[in-house]
Amino acid sequence: MTSSRSSGKGARVPAAALVWLTVLVAVVALRVWAVWTGALFGTAQIVAVDVIIAALVALTFWSWALAGRDAGGTAGTWLDRVGGFAAVVALPALVTATLNLVAPATPPSLSVAACSGAQTWNTPYHGRTIGPLGNYARTGPGLSFPQSGRFKEDCSLGFVGYCAGDPVKEPFTKTWTDTRWLLLGSHRSGLAKWTARLSGEPEQPRFVALAYVAPNSPDRDLDYLGDKACAQGRPLPGKTTMTPAPKPDGTVGLTVASDNAERVGVALAVPADALRSGGPVRWVWSGAPGAAGPQWITARTANDLKPKRSAPVPVTLVATSCLGPLHAAVPEKAATLTYRIDPAGKASPDPAAEPLQPALLDRVLRMACEVEDEEFGE
Repeated sequence: MTSSRSSGKGARVPAAALVWLTVLVAVVALRVWAVWTGALFGTAQIVAVDVIIAALVALTFWSWALAGRDAGGTAGTWLDRVGGFAAVVALPALVTATLNLVAPATPPSLSVAACSGAQTWNTPYHGRTIGPLGNYARTGPGLSFPQSGRFKEDCSLGFVGYCAGDPVKEPFTKTWTDTRWLLLGSHRSGLAKWTARLSGEPEQPRFVALAYVAPNSPDRDLDYLGDKACAQGRPLPGKTTMTPAPKPDGTVGLTVASDNAERVGVALAVPADALRSGGPVRWVWSGAPGAAGPQWITARTANDLKPKRSAPVPVTLVATSCLGPLHAAVPEKAATLTYRIDPAGKASPDPAAEPLQPALLDRVLRMACEVEDEEFGE
């Protein structure tokens, strides 16, 4: 075997070991670069990479000892023993660190560890428990269903979707309730069913009120489970209606209603290039369906527009039912009113106005379900 001499007495460093050492130095340098540039992040991920590097160093040391013994060198004494011990320690560490790097118990994208007995991998939506005493799970989307589990505070859960159910008051708002109940991921057949039982997954469905879950995924990943799967819950809100009642001072009173809705909201959109400052989406009102309180103060909107206008400015009001803060129930069932504000500041209906672009409409719907004070009017 080709080898090169070390500085030690009679000990030889095999050429293969030198190659390994060169590779390890490069790997260490790559690790430092990845962390410094932000390409590798997360404490658990960095520790796993460090353990793998340390294990590879120990295995290289062991291979050096074995090569020295086979060549009849002095490495068959203390170096052999130390190398063998390093291998015994390094091999389990290498396997464990690799598994935790590739498939950790909690997906790296989650802010806190998974709750005991709850699935987080292979679920489209994630959230963190924020109940002051933990979060109870129930067999259906409502407070009247039996409990089917309990999770401690500040751990991650994985969900497959939601059903509408009993309203639960939001802990961070004074007046808002959320009617969405999230269904935890589960396994009902095959080998996965028995494996999940070992992890503590019960037979019963587990629904958790979204009011006590801090989202760890975007809203687009949270889907309604469908009328069949949600048969034990409440129907989604129906079509929203918005009836205007102009007043002599130019204010437009609004009556907003929607069946099966706990709360409705109104927001408006104005072309951004027509405004003095700020964004094109403005909150108007939110409250209980059928309330006569909402009103659009047209003078306030007119004052936000640029002066010395030569053409009328279109304004679109949108009303929607809300499942919870910043979450419109069924966007397709929202109500729309279109107006124009002339250069003198007077608002008048404009039935021929162009509809809002989908991206802007989505923003208006979210703003309609904002959690502002109910007495405020745009």
